[in-house]
Amino acid sequence: MQDYPGAAELCDGLQNDCDTVGWTATDEEGTASFEFTDGTWIDVTVPLTGTSTSPATYAVVADGTLAFCPGDWYVSVDASATASFTMTGPYGGASTTLRSTGRMLTATGGGDIAIDGLTFDGARESSASGGAVYLSGGTLTVRDTTFNDNYASEGGAIYGANVTADIADTVFTDNGAEDGGGLYLLNGAAVLDNVTFEDNYGYGVGSRGGAAAFSGGDATVRDSLFQDNTAWYAGALYTTATVDFVDTLVISNAALSYAAVMASTLNCTATPTMVAGFVENESTYEYPAVHASVVVSDGCDWGDGATDNAPFDLWRPPTTYSYGDDATFTCDVTACY
Repeated sequence: MQDYPGAAELCDGLQNDCDTVGWTATDEEGTASFEFTDGTWIDVTVPLTGTSTSPATYAVVADGTLAFCPGDWYVSVDASATASFTMTGPYGGASTTLRSTGRMLTATGGGDIAIDGLTFDGARESSASGGAVYLSGGTLTVRDTTFNDNYASEGGAIYGANVTADIADTVFTDNGAEDGGGLYLLNGAAVLDNVTFEDNYGYGVGSRGGAAAFSGGDATVRDSLFQDNTAWYAGALYTTATVDFVDTLVISNAALSYAAVMASTLNCTATPTMVAGFVENESTYEYPAVHASVVVSDGCDWGDGATDNAPFDLWRPPTTYSYGDDATFTCDVTACY
């Protein structure tokens, strides 16, 4: 039982000490709690209290939910021993930020991992993968979360190997890596819904996927935005497999080669009333905005006049192609029709 006179406040949205005078949700600020699967809660504020120079390290050894209430938390959490684990900020990422000199979350046990209502800021893993989050196996679900200014060799914010990812209502800004500035998935499928990638970057010669990179798994991207991301190849997204863009805008991304996207197969579908597709992307060299063996466009925008991609949209050498808005066409390996 967590609610009784004089009880310590938990990060559970309840008035634990039963004091009816003046309690508000702000009384939970700076607290952290863990809820076991049987509904039992414990206070973990002290073991999760670190500093900017010495983040707290915390190993989760049981399935459940780790809740951070508003504040700045300097932490490194290892959830590798869990089969089902959620890390959450009940009051949202605008008031609850995780920071670290290294990574904030590691989970290598192949479990089902969920992240909700948090901001991950300032992680640094320059010689390792996964600046803020590293996962191996299992599933990843992310909701209502912001990843800002995180850095790694692969997956500046998130790296997942053999992971199925479901990410929605989430923002990636100013994250960087050699490949997959914001997100890198190896041999894992992804669904992205209402996700914003802005000002992410690939660094170094040959960097791929300024916003995201997928190697070996198909992806579906819905109602999302890729804007002002940069890399050597594919300023927005690089994948070795198939990507389906649905009502998604890829705008003002830049690369030396292939400004926006490189893929095996790219399918783009847009609702007629929406601005969705590939516009204002720019390659430094004479390469198209999009490079894929197969391209299918169903009503997508490809720029017109001031919004056109530079130097052109697609190519099947020596022929180049530039389409306007609401364009429907198909490209195979030899030509576009």
